[in-house]
Amino acid sequence: MADAALDSMDLLVEAAYRKEKREVLVRANLRLERLRWLLQLARERNLLTARQQEFIAEQFLEVDRVGSNRSTEWAQCLTLDRIA
Repeated sequence: MADAALDSMDLLVEAAYRKEKREVLVRANLRLERLRWLLQLARERNLLTARQQEFIAEQFLEVDRVGSNRSTEWAQCLTLDRIA
């Protein structure tokens, strides 16, 4: 899970510096969805403490906050990809 989180953040940073962001953002979104799925499985199996769950939730909120600062540009990139 740590690798998935780092890979996702790496892709988001890469997208911030690329002129063509769409492909990188689609990959980042896919990795974040995989991570959410893995975390859901871990919660269902009681592999995470309440404190760990809280920390993870805060980190996802931070990713969302950072992403929302660029949301218009990124949303346009992702929307264009879904239309094509």
